[in-house]
Order: sequence, then structure tokens, then C-alpha cells
Amino acid sequence: MSIEYKPSGLLVVEDDEGVRRSLVRWAQLQDVRVVGYGSAEQCIRAMRSNEFSLIDSEHSDFLSHALIDMTLPGRDGLSLVTELSPPLPIENVILITARVTEPPRGHDSIYRNCVVLPKPFDLSTLEKLLGLDLD
Repeated sequence: MSIEYKPSGLLVVEDDEGVRRSLVRWAQLQDVRVVGYGSAEQCIRAMRSNEFSLIDSEHSDFLSHALIDMTLPGRDGLSLVTELSPPLPIENVILITARVTEPPRGHDSIYRNCVVLPKPFDLSTLEKLLGLDLD
């Protein structure tokens, strides 16, 4: 599965602060609107309280893409995906993981709709998956 258009916005959920900050900064340098959270719980709280600060009526499709760590403390990335979309209009999900495994039971259909990107990965691979490789 590959993504065919540049994201209108990117949600990053990664518990490693250094990785999260790097990914957010990288997206900003690509002129992609981005918001990052350190846990599934932080992300869900922000969604429920309408704190996705870059969402507004002009950009209702802000979070078209998500880059989510598959192994988060407290809640895994797949369960976060099920809670976010819907209600958010996230169309493309990239799950990043240090462990390439079989999909957890009960998540098979969600897993099929995601791209899995094993860690470590280089940014050129991420650019291609996000449709930013315009060469």
C-alpha cells in the first residue's frame, strides 16, 4: 500500500521524545502541518477536548495522515487507530515498530489498512510513504 497524495496534515504519536520531536520537525521542514503526542492517552485527551490546535473550519481535513508507534505504553497503536478514525478523517496510517510481528488478534482488519514501517527507517522511505517524494 502506498499513499498517493501529500498529506494535508500529520498526526505523530511516539513515546520516544527524541524520535517524536525529530519527526515533527522533519514534517515541518516538509511544509506539512503536524501535531505530536507522546502517548495514546495524550492524543485521545486532546481529540476529546478539541485540542488539535491546527484544526479549524478552513482545514477540516487537517489530520489526513498518521504516523503512530505500534508499541505505546498503556495502549498499542492499533487500538489508538480504532479510536481516532472515525471521528477524525485520517485516511492513511503508518505504524512504526521496532518489532515486526503478526497483527494482534482482533485487529486483523485494521492492520490490513495500515502501512507498517520497521524501525530504524530512513526519511526517504517515509517521504515516499507520505507522498512527499515528488521527484
